[in-house]
Formats: sequence, C-alpha cells, structure tokens
Amino acid sequence: MIAMKPAAMAVCAFLTVMTLAAIAFFGRGTATLPVNVAQPVPETEIGPKVAKEGPQPKAVIPEVEYDFGKMEMGDEGSHVFIIKNEGEAPLEILARKEETTCSCTVGNVAGDGKLAPGQQTEVTLNWKIKLSNPSFRHHAVIRTNDPGNRRIELTVVGKVEAGLQLKPEGEWAMGQLKIGAPSEATGSIYSPLFDKFEITEVKTDLPTTQITWVPLTEEQLSERGAKSGYLLKATVSGDVPVGSYSDRVVLQTSLEKHKEVSFAIKGTRPGPIDVMGRGWANESTALILGDFPAKDGKTAELSLFVRELEGDLELKSYETAHNAVEVALRKDDKYMGKGVQRYFLTVKVLPGLPADRQFKKSEKVILKLNHPLIPEYKFFVSYLSL
Repeated sequence: MIAMKPAAMAVCAFLTVMTLAAIAFFGRGTATLPVNVAQPVPETEIGPKVAKEGPQPKAVIPEVEYDFGKMEMGDEGSHVFIIKNEGEAPLEILARKEETTCSCTVGNVAGDGKLAPGQQTEVTLNWKIKLSNPSFRHHAVIRTNDPGNRRIELTVVGKVEAGLQLKPEGEWAMGQLKIGAPSEATGSIYSPLFDKFEITEVKTDLPTTQITWVPLTEEQLSERGAKSGYLLKATVSGDVPVGSYSDRVVLQTSLEKHKEVSFAIKGTRPGPIDVMGRGWANESTALILGDFPAKDGKTAELSLFVRELEGDLELKSYETAHNAVEVALRKDDKYMGKGVQRYFLTVKVLPGLPADRQFKKSEKVILKLNHPLIPEYKFFVSYLSL
C-alpha cells in the first residue's frame, strides 16, 4: 500500500466532490432532500374542538346582522349580540382578532370558559367611522364547538352621512340681482342624525344681505331624509352697487360638532351700462389682458352701451389704485340703437416696470360719470407685465 501525502489527499478529495457534482448536474445521479410543507388547517377544524360522541352544545343566535342606521365621520358605535346554548353540553366560544374588522368582546361565561346548557352571553362589537364611504360594514367571526354551527359571523351595517347638511352648499348663485326691489334665494340646512338643533346666530359681511329661517315641515324633512332642519331665505336689497355682488354668510348652531356652517352668496347687479369687449369678464367686472412686455404697455378697447340717459355720457374723472392705467371715453356717433348710446372706453396700461396685477392684486379703476343712476362705475384690470 502506497501512502499518500496530505496535499495529494486534498486534491483527491476535491476531485471526488467535483465528480459527484458533475454526475448530479448531468443527470447521472439524483439527490432527494426532505421538504416540510405546512398544510392549511381545514375551516371545520378552526376553533374549539368538537366532541366525537356524547351530548353536544347548540349555539342559537337570534340576530346575526344589525342595521345601525346613520353615523358620521368620527362617530363611535356599539351593538350587543346574544348567543344562547340550547344544547345538552357546554358551549365553547372563541373570537379571534384576525377574524374581526372591529373590537369584539365576548361577555361573561363560566370559569372554565364554557357556556352551560340553557345559559346565554353577550358579544359586543365596537367600531369607529374612519372613512367617508357612503356606507360601512363591520363584522366578527365567532368559532364554537357546536358541530352544526362551527362558524358564526356577526355583522353591523349602516350609512355614513354628514351630521349637518347645507343645500346648496358652498355657493348660492343668485344671477342678476333686481334693480329697486329685493332679490331672494332659498335653501335649507338639516340633519339626518340629530333630532333637534337651533340656529343661534347669523353673520354676514354686508348689511345688504339678510337671512331668515323657518323649521322644515314634516313633508320637507321626509324629502331630505332628515330628522330636523330649517328652510333658509337669503334676501339681497335692491339698492346694491352696480357690478358683481359677493357676500359670506356664517350660521352658528347649537350642535357641538357643527358650531359653524358658512356659504357664499354671488350675484351681479345690472345697471344702465353694459360693457362688452375682448378680455372682458362680466361676472367679475374685470378686463383681463394676460401678459405682455412691461416696456411696451398694452391698450384695449371696450364698448359701453348706455341707457336711461338724456344727453351724452361724460367721463368727469377717474381713479386708479396704482396709477398704472389711463382711460379715455368717446362716443360712437354712427350707432343707431333705440334708446341706447354706444361709447368706446380705451384702457391703456402705461409702459413701466414689470408688475403682477392679477386676481386680488388687479388694478382697480373707478370711473366718475354724469349718469344719474350710476355716478360711479368700478372695474378691474388684470395683467402681468414682464
């Protein structure tokens, strides 16, 4: 027998391993490794074990689904279900956390955790409305050792609604306001959840807006699906200035979660002067010029159609907020409208430094006129000079 040196033995061992690996790779050898695969627990075996013989319990649930009705965001709800044991053996009850969408509490049972025949217990579901979905649904799965009722699903359903609702919400559009007579708009504020609430105070930014209210009738409440509410009436006086009209109304209520509800009133007071032209926004009484080079300035021309005036319209003077705009008025002698005169109003943004006069920063122009019904006409010039 020939003795091998350690280095030679290592080389031999390496070659042996490589040979076995090659055999396995090319299919000349096989290797089997034990694999443990977890088998799912059958649905019928989840929960307390069922006795194979002898007397059995019987779970009786008078109610498995409850309609809680209406709730609003942030509200917390609770409902109690009853489980009775009408069998001949103790009933075991198990509520697993992973099978509930809310908090589930099983009431008192015997010291060994079992419900004796003839006894009953309470299962309480507690939940909180966290999403503004139109409806909600919460459930808890109860497992028992009743062979005929191994899985019981208790469910609570309901609707999610705002506790106080205003219609129209956000803005009341009154369109053209009347001249010399009040203009009115109606709406309602109501609750589908609360049996009663009061309007404690009303605030408006302008004294020309008045808000009154009366309780909704039973028929009106039914139409809105409400428990309580009021019919609102907004009245705008007939002597407001010509141009756009905007007011903010704040209603204060007795409801803790809805102390204030606000909305806007929008309208336009027409006058004996109608303005038309490119860039003119009638709803905001603004001339929108866009952007242009500051060094060039920009000029626009508007048409004024004037009624209810004897003689010619005169521009006595004008005021501007930033002294960046000039205006001039001239009559269109060729216009032959019946009872109507036409004038051209030239609006010129003077050359100068770049300026942002857009939206709330627009240039305000007040025309001083000789018209008896409209001695002043206010409008805005919106632009961005670069």
